[in-house]
Amino acid sequence: MSWIRSSKTIAAVALLAIALLAAGTVTAIEFDGEPPESTQVGDEVSMEVEITEPFADPLPSQWTLEGDTELENAEWTMVARDNTDDIVARSDTNELQLNADDSVVSVTVEIRGEVPDGIEFNYENPDAENYKVVELLRQTDAGTERVADEAIWEAHRYTAESQEARTAIDEAADAVEQANSGGDELDNAINAYNNDNFDLASDLADDAQSSAEGSQQTTQFLLIGGALVVLIALVGGGAYVYKQRQQDTNKLR
Repeated sequence: MSWIRSSKTIAAVALLAIALLAAGTVTAIEFDGEPPESTQVGDEVSMEVEITEPFADPLPSQWTLEGDTELENAEWTMVARDNTDDIVARSDTNELQLNADDSVVSVTVEIRGEVPDGIEFNYENPDAENYKVVELLRQTDAGTERVADEAIWEAHRYTAESQEARTAIDEAADAVEQANSGGDELDNAINAYNNDNFDLASDLADDAQSSAEGSQQTTQFLLIGGALVVLIALVGGGAYVYKQRQQDTNKLR
């Protein structure tokens, strides 16, 4: 009997642990939002993020949501809703006071602005050219911190000149890889790109591509020439053997 009671106790504890784990995963703060695609400097972009269960973590009953961005001329809209989808709080700035007594279950953050300049160009690492679209922060009496590690979104940016140079380098890199030639010119093009000298980068990339394609054509010509030499040798050798056999046949007659 004691063994049966013990088994029932263990089972109950296990079920309780599973329930607690399940409850923890369900009530975690979640985010839903996609940053803009790669966009040119000066273009206007927009983004929307939805925060679900903003009071899921152990928090004070009140805290302030703050948005931060590198977009220029940014315009904000923050809307908090309860479980009936009614609006309980709204702000047209980058801050919104949240109160657990309002039964807030979701917050929508919308931002619109212009893609900023100030790019640190890096061909090998395009992420270095990113800008911060939005970061969500939480203000409490203890200070300000990011709402969660993942509550930050970035997007890639470019200028017309940098995009043209990057495209030229991409095409040259493919040609260099296929031909295994033109690598020095390609490296010089990348260095020019990283130093914001896009006209030179495009010219050097074109040189690298031309060098690679020329080398590939030369290799193809050599291969074709070699194949022709082998073919001629085979044909000539066959003709010689045939002629010799004809002569041997005539001698036997």
